[in-house]
Amino acid sequence: MIPSLLIAWITGLACAGTPQVPTSPTPSPNDTVQNNSPQPDAEAQEVYEALSVREPAPRCDSVKALTQTPVATLLFVVEHAKMPPWAGIRAAQCLVWYHAEEIETEMIHWVNTEDTRGFAMVVIDALDRMPIATAMVVAPHALSSPLADETRVRIEESSSAQLRTLLQ
Repeated sequence: MIPSLLIAWITGLACAGTPQVPTSPTPSPNDTVQNNSPQPDAEAQEVYEALSVREPAPRCDSVKALTQTPVATLLFVVEHAKMPPWAGIRAAQCLVWYHAEEIETEMIHWVNTEDTRGFAMVVIDALDRMPIATAMVVAPHALSSPLADETRVRIEESSSAQLRTLLQ
């Protein structure tokens, strides 16, 4: 009796077929930005594609060379790229590292907005790297943000005595 039940059970499993993992469609270039958002121009698409490569990460100077308007193009990628998540973060890094003075308002927004936590961390990690005048404007906002604890740690470790005075 048991062997026949076992055979019936095994046969039932064999007939059930192999489970199939659903596949998701490959995104098209138009899927690289959020729905209802402006579509990227050719330069923004090229920058997005360069920043989307998993490894090795492209250098900011090579990415900036792909566009005549690096700040506007990188901001477009930051604001609209959906996937991969590192594309927007890499765009933010290039902006913060090389154009901090030009994007001061955006950096303040990033550190004060919960939905932009990844970009905020880029800003906080780069406080020592950006011009001190810009860092002195952005850091107080970060110190009163949801990332205040992380900001305090970065400022305590800062090589800038002027930046560390914000903790006194």
